[in-house]
Parts: sequence; C-alpha cells; structure tokens
Amino acid sequence: MRSLAAAVLVVAACSDRVVTARPDAFVGVGIDLADDSGGARVRQAFPGGPAAGAGLVGGERLVAIDGAPLDGLGLATIVNKLRGPEGSLVQVDYLDASGTRVSTRLVRKKLARAGDAYVPK
Repeated sequence: MRSLAAAVLVVAACSDRVVTARPDAFVGVGIDLADDSGGARVRQAFPGGPAAGAGLVGGERLVAIDGAPLDGLGLATIVNKLRGPEGSLVQVDYLDASGTRVSTRLVRKKLARAGDAYVPK
C-alpha cells in the first residue's frame, strides 16, 4: 500500500515507487492518505486540521469528493481534489469504522510542516 499526505504535492507516481515533495506549507484538509481500491484510506488526520476537527480518523476510507466518486482515480488526483484556496469548502464522503457512509463539509486551511506532520498556520 503506497502512502502520502493529502497535504503533499505528488511529483510522480510509478508502479514501483511514489515520489513526493513535502512543502513547508500548503492549503488543504490535513490528512495523510494511503492508496486504496475505490478511494483512499486515511492513515491519519493531522491534529488541529479540518479533517481531524470533523472527526476523521485513521482507517476510514474516502469514497467521494464534492459528490464525485473516487473509483478509478489515482492518489495524486485525489490529493489534488482535496486542495484548493484557503477558506474554500470541500465535501468529503467517507466510510467510517462501522462501514457507515458519512458526508462532511470541510473548510480548507493553511497548514505548516512540523516534523512529520502538519499543523494549522
């Protein structure tokens, strides 16, 4: 299973590796994602970020963004869909630990790198 932060800009993804650039700051929802069939699995929601504030936790699976299913989309495309202007809204649908589909609207925030995580700036 390949992994990269949703906060991270994907430079290139190959079948045998994922190459990423970890910026000092970005605007997004603050989650670390892993590639998963039919969507993306949340590895972690960065504390203080929009996703953590909405209650997303590791293990949950994103299935749609702004009403569009994620089936067949690569991780780089999913990451780009979660990015946007600071203060803009993005609707995220995910399956929680019980398999229940949950829909939440997140306000994108600027986050800055703090070690291996990102925190609101």
